[in-house]
Amino acid sequence: MYKNCKILNKNTGEISYGQIDTELKNLPEYELIEIPDDGKVYEPIKNPPFYQEKIAGIEEYRQELLQNIDSLKQTPFPVSITDINSESRSYYVDLQDESILRLLVLVKKAEIIGQASDEFINTDTGEAQYKTFSLAAIQGVQAEVIQKDDFLKLKANQVKNAGTTAELEAIEQELSAF
Repeated sequence: MYKNCKILNKNTGEISYGQIDTELKNLPEYELIEIPDDGKVYEPIKNPPFYQEKIAGIEEYRQELLQNIDSLKQTPFPVSITDINSESRSYYVDLQDESILRLLVLVKKAEIIGQASDEFINTDTGEAQYKTFSLAAIQGVQAEVIQKDDFLKLKANQVKNAGTTAELEAIEQELSAF
């Protein structure tokens, strides 16, 4: 009698889906072992039960978190800002260098003439809108962007300096709340 399941070949170390002979599976010389099909990743080992859960190494975990941080920098987030006509809306901003530079240019323009205009993506409509903002409004957005950018830079630095997976897990928790 055969059973369809996730199996490990003890001789080759290969893990796959297939059929296992239920009458032979308890014999020590039978090369196929049923392993859990629970969504976890398993790797072969030499001694019974001949498999163990594969735990990502600290370097792989570190790289994964750094990629997550990079992705967060590129993901637009909404900021609420009031234009010179007293219309308050939310617009998307991201933490990529060109966006931060654009905000710095807006601040400089507004410092000179008291207000500055640029195109922003409206969060309600998803459309780009050309809006004019006061210096105070632009500085408020700039402060929020700088705070988020500094947070992600700090977390990236902490990831690079983390010595244990527990430290990386703590950083991952903080990033998930971001």
